[in-house]
Amino acid sequence: DRLQNIVEDLETVSRLESRKNQPDFMPFDLKKLVLDVFQDLEEQATAKSIQLSIKSGADDAFVVQGEREM
Repeated sequence: DRLQNIVEDLETVSRLESRKNQPDFMPFDLKKLVLDVFQDLEEQATAKSIQLSIKSGADDAFVVQGEREM
């Protein structure tokens, strides 16, 4: 996991440097991104007895402008 994180970080740095820090903003659903992150971290959280949850009232889609992939 640690090596994979380092490789992903290096890819991100490389991508950012190649674009000379010019962001490619696009609209995306922030709630979907949070759910994707929760899904990615669920196994690690369970192994550490951590419960991930979203507050009630955050059920609606929330579209933001930004870079979804980093």
